[in-house]
Amino acid sequence: MLSNIGQFIAGILILSVGGEFFIRGSSNTARIFGIKPLVVGLVITAFATSSPEFFVSFLATVRGSRELAVGNIVGSCICNIGMALGLAALIRPISINISILRRELPVLFIVTLGFFIICLDFRITRPEALILLVSFLGFIFYYVRSAKAESKNITEERPGKISRHKAFLYLLVGLAGLLFGANIMVGSSIRLASYFGISELVIGLTVVAIGTSLPELATTVAASIRGESDISIGNVIGSNIFNILGIIGIICLIRPVAIDPNITMISLPLLLLYTLALAPILKTGLKISRLEGGLLLMGYGVYLIFMLRQ
Repeated sequence: MLSNIGQFIAGILILSVGGEFFIRGSSNTARIFGIKPLVVGLVITAFATSSPEFFVSFLATVRGSRELAVGNIVGSCICNIGMALGLAALIRPISINISILRRELPVLFIVTLGFFIICLDFRITRPEALILLVSFLGFIFYYVRSAKAESKNITEERPGKISRHKAFLYLLVGLAGLLFGANIMVGSSIRLASYFGISELVIGLTVVAIGTSLPELATTVAASIRGESDISIGNVIGSNIFNILGIIGIICLIRPVAIDPNITMISLPLLLLYTLALAPILKTGLKISRLEGGLLLMGYGVYLIFMLRQ
């Protein structure tokens, strides 16, 4: 049992290090080519920080642990809003770009609502997964075009004077760490769930979700401390869109999955409520205050306690 706990912690650490390298490589590569911070947060950094979720869920699906795969994604989306955004706002109130209210947040709400509707019959079929994946590709296409159009007015930026070759090296090292860490984490998670008599679903929704969300947490908090609010909020919104459309689309296209009623009746309604609550929170003064961040974090804590008692 102790060896499994040790392997789980080691998996989280390797995932975190791999995710950090991957984030640095991807964000620096994007900035080298002159992509603006909001797009870096919504597309580049968000997708990079979601890479642990992808590798963990992908390997869990391949191994037949579908409850762990889906639970990890849904739990990670809740963690991104409740813990990452809540903690970041507690440290420093997050200012909001008006375009997020008008464009990105409605997209996230539609994606989350659509995912909830798809799960109402307690399964995700290959045609439904294909719809999610096509929507994800459309999302990427739209924002890549947006990035190209807006980068024409931006002077090239090389943060930390990092070279292009070094940025690519970070990407490769990060990818290797993500693969290795995910493999260790999935195996140890399954064994721990069996040992403690906890379902793989609950492990995925709570412990594994927090572990794979550490890159989002670190990136969101760091961006908030530096005053880069666009990256902070953009990272959370982009990560959740990527998790739902991209990762769920891919893993369910590989193998259709049955959705546990706990996800459809408890976790997804909470995720939908969290997403919906962001609109009035962001609209008040175009920022997330410390009080609002504290409420988001408190709500997530109540959710964790409730799920771990299941």
